[in-house]
Amino acid sequence: ALKNIVVTSSDSGAVDQDNSNLAEDSDADDETNKYVLDNPTSSTITHGTNANVSVVTDTEISKDVAALDVVESGNFDQGYVGFPFSQEDFSAASAFEFKVLDQQGSNSVYITLVDSAGAKWSGWSSDETRTVLNAWTSIEFDYTAAANSIDLTKVSEVRFAQWNAGTYRFADVALLLSSGVIEIDKSNGNQDSNQPQTIDGYTFGSNATGSLVADNELGKDVVELQVVESNNIDQGYVSFPYEQQDFSTTSSLEFQVLDQQGENTVYITLVDDSGASWSGWSSDEAKTVLNTWKTIEFDYTAAASAINLTQIAEVRLAQWNAGTYRFADVAIVE
Repeated sequence: ALKNIVVTSSDSGAVDQDNSNLAEDSDADDETNKYVLDNPTSSTITHGTNANVSVVTDTEISKDVAALDVVESGNFDQGYVGFPFSQEDFSAASAFEFKVLDQQGSNSVYITLVDSAGAKWSGWSSDETRTVLNAWTSIEFDYTAAANSIDLTKVSEVRFAQWNAGTYRFADVALLLSSGVIEIDKSNGNQDSNQPQTIDGYTFGSNATGSLVADNELGKDVVELQVVESNNIDQGYVSFPYEQQDFSTTSSLEFQVLDQQGENTVYITLVDDSGASWSGWSSDEAKTVLNTWKTIEFDYTAAASAINLTQIAEVRLAQWNAGTYRFADVAIVE
């Protein structure tokens, strides 16, 4: 969400502004208005399969920043750190800036915008704005061309990637707007927050988003679930759809899960073709393992009294804690 608004001027530097005073400074031709977006937290930060990430306190700029460790060179599609948002409106501008500390060399940055439907657009920062070794640098990035590929009114994530293996830090994404009165969307750009969304053939609850991603460890596509806020498990799910699958022939199912948040149980919901549902938690003895694929078996014997197990239409897998999770290979155990 919008963290604050900063107005910068060539003769006065950066000044914090209250939203109500923003229009008062709009007459100066050389001003740039910035919408400063939240830096990710340890529970919301995302990353690709070729990267390790964390939130660290940077002593030079005196704030928490995103730390990116790219494992192998050349796989920049997965060598990224993600800054997730709640459908921010990027259509109000055509460029944003960010800060980067490159501890590897002097490089351009591969940037990806992702909208709430999971559509993506990517581009490299210019050669004229390369990073500087071991020095925080502000880079401006023009995303005008993204308008043809994604919905800029509902951007849900910005990803920063690097080609070369090494360590990098990122902070302070800010939309750059020309001078003038800025209308702020009081709904926080989340007009569809009460509706599930379907991405890559999978349905995600209104407290979640996600996509189909290639997992290098399993060597196949898997479903990535991003839970937006903790403690809304009823909507923090991904749904695996079926065409009236018969679950009555057995009493348990299994699935694989990669938990990038911690060690947790999984909230599982079975839905039959009439819409009736039954839910339960996986056992404490079968918790997830941080950053490790694990197969979990789940007994749904108790569901027989609540739903029609001969006509199961979907299996929902949910998490309590905000964060990123991956799921694969949901199957009944014969």
